[in-house]
Amino acid sequence: MRTSITVLIAVTLIGAGAAAEAQPKMLPSRPVTPMVGAIDLGLRTTDISGDAARFQRFRDLGNGALVNRFTYGQERDGWVFEVTADHVGRLDQHYFGEYRSLGKVRASFEWDQTPLFYSTDTRTLYSTPSPGQFRLDDNTQRAIELKQLKVSDIAPGAALVETRSRRDTARFNLVYTPTRDLDVKLNVTSTKRNGTMPWTASLGFSNVIELAAPVDTRTTDIEAGAEWATPDARLSVGYTGSWFNNQVPTLVWDNPIKITDSTYASAYSPGDGTSQGRMSVWPSSTLHSVATSGSFKLPANSRVTGNISIGSWRQDEPLLPATINTAIAPIPLTRQTADAKARTLAMNYSFTSRPNPFVWLSAKYRYYDLDNQTPDFGHSPYEYVRLDQVWEEKHGGPEYYSYTRQNFDADVSLTPLKYTALKFGYGRGIADRTHRIFDRTTENVVRAAVDTTGNRFVLLRAIFERSTRTGSGFKEEALVEVAEQPAIRHFDVADRDRNRMTALIQVTPTPAVGLTASVATGKDDYKNSGFGLRDNENRVYSLGVDLLPGDTVTFGLSYGLETYSALQRSRTASPLPSPQFTDPTRDWSIDSDDRTHTVMANLDLLKLFPKTELRFAYDFNRSKATYVYGVPSNSSIAPPQQLPPVRNELQSGTADLRYFLTEKLAVGFTYWYDAYRVDDFALGPGTINRIDLPGSLFLGYVYRPYTANSGWVRLIYFW
Repeated sequence: MRTSITVLIAVTLIGAGAAAEAQPKMLPSRPVTPMVGAIDLGLRTTDISGDAARFQRFRDLGNGALVNRFTYGQERDGWVFEVTADHVGRLDQHYFGEYRSLGKVRASFEWDQTPLFYSTDTRTLYSTPSPGQFRLDDNTQRAIELKQLKVSDIAPGAALVETRSRRDTARFNLVYTPTRDLDVKLNVTSTKRNGTMPWTASLGFSNVIELAAPVDTRTTDIEAGAEWATPDARLSVGYTGSWFNNQVPTLVWDNPIKITDSTYASAYSPGDGTSQGRMSVWPSSTLHSVATSGSFKLPANSRVTGNISIGSWRQDEPLLPATINTAIAPIPLTRQTADAKARTLAMNYSFTSRPNPFVWLSAKYRYYDLDNQTPDFGHSPYEYVRLDQVWEEKHGGPEYYSYTRQNFDADVSLTPLKYTALKFGYGRGIADRTHRIFDRTTENVVRAAVDTTGNRFVLLRAIFERSTRTGSGFKEEALVEVAEQPAIRHFDVADRDRNRMTALIQVTPTPAVGLTASVATGKDDYKNSGFGLRDNENRVYSLGVDLLPGDTVTFGLSYGLETYSALQRSRTASPLPSPQFTDPTRDWSIDSDDRTHTVMANLDLLKLFPKTELRFAYDFNRSKATYVYGVPSNSSIAPPQQLPPVRNELQSGTADLRYFLTEKLAVGFTYWYDAYRVDDFALGPGTINRIDLPGSLFLGYVYRPYTANSGWVRLIYFW
């Protein structure tokens, strides 16, 4: 199939073109110009030892003929046509074409394929008679239930299943200009994703299962609108529609240790109650919205802009029964479909003004309201089945999250010196939420910045921000109801003080030398959180040098260091009325620290040697993450076992040679080297070294290293 596609496109489009930096410039506009374009094709070979899927991940670097790039363009009096094609016939191929009738029509079409390789060596004991159905041999299930077999006895017979998916995206954009001041726009995007992906299912704490879940979805987005614009004003109206369709909305899988249904009187089960499990995945849904926006010029170099959008979300897929376990009596549903719906309202207003060359003013207000209008399913008490195992009577009921956000920002910029601006700003954000531990959170932000531009020798940009978020309307009963500690605070709504600073300086002592340094720091202090995230701190530093000793040589080198640390606290305890719940000797903490080093270098030798272009690039990344567990000196829980650090290292190097036989014909060679090293205690081969670990049936998907060498010879022709 790949060969036929390659041949077809090569015949119809006449190949693929050179990389962007090697493309000739379009000829000056005139009544008729000759065709311009390029083709870049060749043969590629790739050798991979280790995790081949992780090396390729979002690309196709397989062996064989390669039409790397094709470009074609033509300009005539009043219109321009351009087309490009990348990686023709490969799984990561991309095509783009555009037609422009100057001042009248602009139309483009794009086709993009993006593969996602998870693993080439995952294995499963399940067969899939239909999408979303995962079945085991009945006799095998029965023998395991009767203790005549163990899962470990049948694990060697697991079949190889390659987990990968592909996203195909088609886009069509059209702009029609019937008059000078009016544009009519239409954008259509269709995205299809198909394949398999690792998916975790569970039948209890001691019966966790991984499935190669099917992926078969399509999303269609349509945007249509009209815009009227003059130098003094702009007005637009538009519609947006989005349709998401999932062809496999439900997963059903056999229990590897049970073939007959049973249940327990109460509490958690060890996962041996039901003979099968069932769960829903992403439901099909729709979105519709209409919007209008406008912009008007005011005196004193001022302008006001605003837009309003009203939307509707809808999801009405059939509801799954409460359980698939036949040992539990059917539970009547309040209704048969979700009937989930929400309304949205978004507004944005801004004002900018530059009354004189030394002062610039800006103010913005944003409002967003998500109104969840899903009908109530009913409240306590209600019947509930945990993990298809145990029937329970629960209290409370479903919670329909709604929220409203308001943000205001104001900035003033002063230019007391040439090339230098001093900026000061204030922001305030208010969020009202339903069914959260805080009814409202309010955040105030002050910031100051300095910005120098236009100076030939020095560029400096720096900004400092200080923000404080506080919550109001705290509801401790919301935590007690779900057996959480009253002192816990959810990090996204918890009281928080934040300091952030970013600075960048570029020094150019001569046109041939550029020096760059930057620093970014931030610290979050969750001052009133007894449990949960207590603080978070990050720092990023970078240094770089760029040299241009002549027209033929370019060199760049940079180094970066990133550090991230966080502290979390928790308590291991049974819920009330157990005395453990309030026992501080059962507290524990985790202190995490991440550190990443990055080195990047590049060297370009363009025509340093006659008719020759040489380009080299090298990237190096090394990271280390540590997790240190702590307990109080009088702890009543067992001392935690410290985990080893998680280490990652990635090296990537490329070399590209082009030799021009003539002005329009070049030959080339490209080499790509990648080496990845990983040591992860959670997902490494040392931990998941078989698919039948106690209480689990895995796919065998792990983080593994690889070394890859890829090279291709190229023929590049310009016309």
